[in-house]
Amino acid sequence: MQGEAIVFSRQMMTVIIEHVRLASRIIKESSGLSYNEFTLLYLLLDSSEPLSAETLADFLMIRKETATDLLLRMEDRHLIVKMPDDADRRVMHCVLSREGRSLTARSFAEVESALSEAFLHSMDDARRHLLIWNEMFHTCNFLRPHPLSLTPGLASSERLFGPDYFVYWKAMVDLWSREAHESGGLSLAEYRVLDLLDELTRANPAEIAERLLLTRSAVSQAKSKLSQRELLSAAPDPFDGRGTILKISRSGAKLSGVLRKAMAAVAQSGHTGLSDDDIMMLNAWYMRMYAAYRSSRA
Repeated sequence: MQGEAIVFSRQMMTVIIEHVRLASRIIKESSGLSYNEFTLLYLLLDSSEPLSAETLADFLMIRKETATDLLLRMEDRHLIVKMPDDADRRVMHCVLSREGRSLTARSFAEVESALSEAFLHSMDDARRHLLIWNEMFHTCNFLRPHPLSLTPGLASSERLFGPDYFVYWKAMVDLWSREAHESGGLSLAEYRVLDLLDELTRANPAEIAERLLLTRSAVSQAKSKLSQRELLSAAPDPFDGRGTILKISRSGAKLSGVLRKAMAAVAQSGHTGLSDDDIMMLNAWYMRMYAAYRSSRA
């Protein structure tokens, strides 16, 4: 019987959100691709066989129609080549073109370098443990409704971040965002601000931005929305007349508690089927990644 449980925390949530945010920016700058476009191409690069739109959709956890649209855009850019299925001429399988392989490999190298520098720079055993984590993610279909197994390419075991990572991070952010909206009528940023205030009771916007790694403008927007719903109050800072202190209200604390349970359930669903040792390692790694990322931004 499994005894360990994943520890849901704002540090864990911040690490996963920042992976998506940083990767999205680097991908856009290096290749002009969206996050989903890159993940689709990276899966084709990683696979040892051609893949159909249906298989790509299952792996990426998107609708087949969405995967088809992505493939059409990538075909227009001459990054993929379609191959008919010998058994069913109506089914098309896809592989990367030479240009697609070059672009995807170059973009991934830049993303991996940026993520490593941001999250792993102060961790001496990072490569060894991350390759173990990579295998963990490749063999466990945490969030998919049914198991899915693909044959990895020859270089898969050499990469610190496999396609599973990119799919997993985005899926977790999407699930948390949906939960914040459906259960609380909040954006994910608004929930995070409210949750931190529930922990601290009161804080100034600069402290909130620093702890959550949000921009001051994002905190200001969240403050406005939360204030309108009377989930927090703002008052002049007694130690700085130009500043503001934010304080969570009783209704804000109540909503934060409800949402935190829902967010923790999402986190738990994203870490099922793991051994106690795996869970212990992940709990430690989320905290270590958070500390490394904060220090990289200092």
